[in-house]
Amino acid sequence: MYDGVAIGSRLRALRVWRGMSLAELSGQAGMSTSLLSMIERGQRALDRRSYIAALAVALRVSETEIVGGPHLSKDPIQSAAHGTVPALRLALTSNTLDDACTDYARPLAELAAELAGPIHQAEKRADYLVRGNLLGPVLNELHVHSATGDEAAQRQACALLVQACNGAGMTLRHLNYQDLAFVAAERAREAAWRADDPVLAGRAANLRVHTLPKRGAETMVRIADQAAARLQPHLDEPAAQETYGMLHLSAAMCSAVMRDTSAADEHLAEAAETAGRTGERPGAWGDFGPTNVGIWGVAIATEAGDYEEPSALRAASTQSAWPTRSGRRCCSPTWEERSPMSQAGNETRSRPWRRPSGSPRSESGTALRRGTRSKSCWSRRVRRQSAVSCGGWRRGWVCRTERLSGSGGIPHL
Repeated sequence: MYDGVAIGSRLRALRVWRGMSLAELSGQAGMSTSLLSMIERGQRALDRRSYIAALAVALRVSETEIVGGPHLSKDPIQSAAHGTVPALRLALTSNTLDDACTDYARPLAELAAELAGPIHQAEKRADYLVRGNLLGPVLNELHVHSATGDEAAQRQACALLVQACNGAGMTLRHLNYQDLAFVAAERAREAAWRADDPVLAGRAANLRVHTLPKRGAETMVRIADQAAARLQPHLDEPAAQETYGMLHLSAAMCSAVMRDTSAADEHLAEAAETAGRTGERPGAWGDFGPTNVGIWGVAIATEAGDYEEPSALRAASTQSAWPTRSGRRCCSPTWEERSPMSQAGNETRSRPWRRPSGSPRSESGTALRRGTRSKSCWSRRVRRQSAVSCGGWRRGWVCRTERLSGSGGIPHL
């Protein structure tokens, strides 16, 4: 459960421990003193990845020390999913691709059906409790096939391990077990290398991007760039196109965290072009398609400090049309809690801009209406991509377990 007061108190304690004043810390983190003061008092949410990373660097601590570890509470819905972590920890740490901790395993076809069936459905519902309970045994059994099967069985087991590790990694990521999530990402990378499949390697790289600390945004961009480049010879395959597009979306978000809007523009443009070719495909990896690109564009715009487009979407959508968050709320704030627009005192900034009737959409007209500041190219693209129905929001927002699909279909880092 998100607790802005607790995070603010923890941040203040770390600042005092380092002997820094508000002005010193805000200056080094690149944020205003008034904003930092409000965050410490719990009056504003610490809701931008770039701020969390900058504060961690300035204070010389990990990001977890600022935002806290796994968020446990007395609410059974929020706390029950954490009970699946010991089994996931055991499966990831006691097995290797050459040595399994058990000798029992169901047939690979049965394990594949479980991943595609109940585990995938739990992912769609963001049900971490069901997903975590099912993934532990599946991980153990896939390691048995990887260690003892013939060559064909090993390759199939490794391919399924990439899928299972994506699910485990994103579940652990959102339950805030960062180090264990990275173990899952590394196991996925090893399995993809053994399977010798560039698409699987790209998906493992995407998981690795989402499990690295936010301060490593530059490294994340490099990993995503390299994985996307390796996929270019295979872009005639639908699976490669979807993975390629998701990698560029991840790179765009990381670039926004680094405040490199030019690079974010380029990556988002590449993802949008790819989505234009693929269209909306049922069952696409990461739910990649024009709708999801639009949702990522909104999140990237928010990360860059442009709150107008998400605000417009809030005005156009109804709360009742949004998906339930019974799974996600066990580890992180709701969208309203995270959004700067829901914080007191932001009414002016969050007020949606409306184009005057009959006025042109030209870039010069936009610049004149907003003073001298013109939108970047990717922000204008967000405006087009975001004109989707609430059904599109459902497909996008809950499509994974995570701010992503078993791979990472929704914006999150």
